[in-house]
Amino acid sequence: MSDRIVDWVFLVVTAAQADGGVEIRLQGTGFLLAGGDGLAITARHVARALGEEPAGGMFRDDDDGWRLTSATEVETHPREDVAWLRLETDDHGSQLRLDPGERHQATPYMVWGYPEDVHYEMVDHSSGKALPRPDLIYSEGYVRRRMTGIPIDSVSGHTLFELSAVAGDGCSGGPVIWKRPGLPGPWQVIGVYIGQRTNYLADDPNRRRSTADVAVGYATRVAGDDWFTELMP
Repeated sequence: MSDRIVDWVFLVVTAAQADGGVEIRLQGTGFLLAGGDGLAITARHVARALGEEPAGGMFRDDDDGWRLTSATEVETHPREDVAWLRLETDDHGSQLRLDPGERHQATPYMVWGYPEDVHYEMVDHSSGKALPRPDLIYSEGYVRRRMTGIPIDSVSGHTLFELSAVAGDGCSGGPVIWKRPGLPGPWQVIGVYIGQRTNYLADDPNRRRSTADVAVGYATRVAGDDWFTELMP
């Protein structure tokens, strides 16, 4: 089994015909579950973006290239912003496991994902066009609070963690891993990253001024949810 996290966390993509070729569209992040035989988790809004187009996961090759693995099944959570994908059986392996334990404020975590801000940071100077160059990015922080039934603007879900750091658009569906003492392994996933929000100043009713230092991320909690429990070995 691979011990590289780049082999466990992947790009969720769709493929569409364009200009006589195939255009790969980056939709978000997904991650494989240990012992799942191609079973992976992503965000529900990412899974819904797949639509009727061919879709799947893009993984790094040993030669630093990419390989596409098709998704054969998709199931979304009835309430929360998460979904599972079944990828074609291949050589998939992972050390990421869903953690049934309850986690609270101040729990340290790490997130891996493919944020949009690095997708097109390279430019082809001959054409002036941005080139796709996705990189797996790491971020970390601590759980600010647990939230149940509190509506959050632009964030979907009922049982959430509010996170101290924003991972970025494109990281939706990425694993929120308990950064426990003694890592590496086992890698215990306590949540699924689903988005972020920037707090606006209370005296600005037109929401024109934001304070970047209070931008926060959100994740769907794993513990206590039967939908996740059924995916645990």
